[in-house]
Amino acid sequence: MQAGSKVGKRYPFSFTGSGQEYFRIWIVNIFLTIVTLYIYSAWAKVRTKRYFYGNTVLDGTSLEYHAKPKQILLSRLVALVLLVAVTIGSTVNPAISVVATVLLFLVVPWAIWRSVKFNARMTSYRNVRFGFDGGLRPILLYQLILPVMPLIVVVGAAVLVETMDDGLTNVAALFTSLAVAITILIIPLVHKLLANYYLRNYRYGKSSFSGDLSLWRFYAIYIQALLLSLLSILLFSIVAGGIAWAMGLINVGSLKSLAFAEFEEGPSETVILSVGFAVYIFFIVASLFVAAFFRARMRTHWFQSALLDQRVSFESTATTGSLWWILFTNLLITTFTMGFGKPFAKVRMARYLADNTAVYSKEELNNFISDKQEDVSAFGDELGDAFDMDMDVGF
Repeated sequence: MQAGSKVGKRYPFSFTGSGQEYFRIWIVNIFLTIVTLYIYSAWAKVRTKRYFYGNTVLDGTSLEYHAKPKQILLSRLVALVLLVAVTIGSTVNPAISVVATVLLFLVVPWAIWRSVKFNARMTSYRNVRFGFDGGLRPILLYQLILPVMPLIVVVGAAVLVETMDDGLTNVAALFTSLAVAITILIIPLVHKLLANYYLRNYRYGKSSFSGDLSLWRFYAIYIQALLLSLLSILLFSIVAGGIAWAMGLINVGSLKSLAFAEFEEGPSETVILSVGFAVYIFFIVASLFVAAFFRARMRTHWFQSALLDQRVSFESTATTGSLWWILFTNLLITTFTMGFGKPFAKVRMARYLADNTAVYSKEELNNFISDKQEDVSAFGDELGDAFDMDMDVGF
């Protein structure tokens, strides 16, 4: 089976949870987390994952999440100590803050890697566990070394700008600009390498996932998203200027551009606030559209490329428009309910993603799963303590 081909019977995902059910779990989680001074957050995380996994259904069977809260609690406490040391350590001793920042910076890649392995192992479908076999070295390379090296060059060049003679300042500034450009240019490359790393190292039982994500596709999506952002800024400027002119905030002569517009004296506070609000709403709408475009395209590419055991392929039918609508209305729900609508928004997103995800199997899915159940012996429940850091590569 070739990556991207859709051969065999289609099995769609579905999500059976409801906002009302999850709201009760969510509100209790928040209350107990506050009352226990954050300790209950590990139990809250497990309850939330079990609810969403347990309501994500494929071919009549839901996923399962097996982690125990105590496995997560220790890592959260360690992370909390580091964060406290970073934020308030400087008030006690600047050295504490510096050391904690360095430790946190170095621990994050390891914590993400550990968390990915842990969460994969704690997830199962029809009594067959997932797994992750990726090593730590790629995480360090893709999330620490490659992104940071150009930034180190930028900082070094900035220092040179301050220390060099005036005649060399322009050269150092040019070098800084070049380093910044390189940093921006390698972002799609690093994203692709990281996504490929995850895709090729997940497994279901003893069956490995495979696929080859396209570097050019990543660059194309990034460039298109950038162009959409620039177009949004242009429309943002036109709309803002048009509204301001229509409301009498500015007076633009027939031969004058907006750049040379003359402000009338004494625009009312109501007019200014109205224009500002309209511009702000436009900015949010445009930003969400770009985010929806980026996520939908990346998700489609990932699912088109992924294969499981060369027998199962995947499909994502999420579109920019529909995903944007979910993001926008979820923002409205959360905002106008002062945050109490967040559970309903999260359930809506989970249902949308499930409804737009499917697998294709050359043979009956029951037969494929039966093979995996025979391959995998009884699994242990423990995997040690895990740093609980979810990794999102945009899919």
